[in-house]
Amino acid sequence: MQYLLYFKFFLFSAILALVFSFLIKKIALKFKILDIPNEKRKIHKEKIPLLGGMAIFLSFFIVLFFARDYILAGNLNTIHWIGFFIGGLILMIGGFLDDKFGLNPKIQIVFPVLASLAVILGGVGIEKITHPFGGYIYLNSIKVSLGHIGDTIFYFTLFSDILIFLWIMGMTYTTKILDGLDGLVTGITAIGAFIIFLFT
Repeated sequence: MQYLLYFKFFLFSAILALVFSFLIKKIALKFKILDIPNEKRKIHKEKIPLLGGMAIFLSFFIVLFFARDYILAGNLNTIHWIGFFIGGLILMIGGFLDDKFGLNPKIQIVFPVLASLAVILGGVGIEKITHPFGGYIYLNSIKVSLGHIGDTIFYFTLFSDILIFLWIMGMTYTTKILDGLDGLVTGITAIGAFIIFLFT
């Protein structure tokens, strides 16, 4: 029964992504936010609308909103998802501005930095990682309270926050560097998402 629920969420998000892709394609064409094939490694011959990530972002978070009662479990709470959403929104804004204006790399890096900080400030953390020789390495041994909002206390957790920051920046720039060849990031992301789905 639980698998049927997952399938419904998947189907809903897939339909939303298709609808948003159609609408965002129209917006990209209207505002001339296009990928022009002026490089040898581009395999398409015609101008292709950009902003496709916006469709995935919107469909993902709309489904997440409706599915939150089914997936907010364990140590996850609403503030974590808010930080996650704000981080994603910052990346979407940065991606839109880059697609439209072709931002300088020194300006582009501001957006993943802010997105990483939003996730960290949202309270997302890594408590421990497995030790290669057995046992665990605890990353929350050094933490400083930054204050609280309601019942939620915010901490700066030294090792955990640094690891999360480096991880998000690393993954962001890995996909950014791979984005030069048509379809490469899409394929790698699909494989990664499927593996993560199997583990979770």
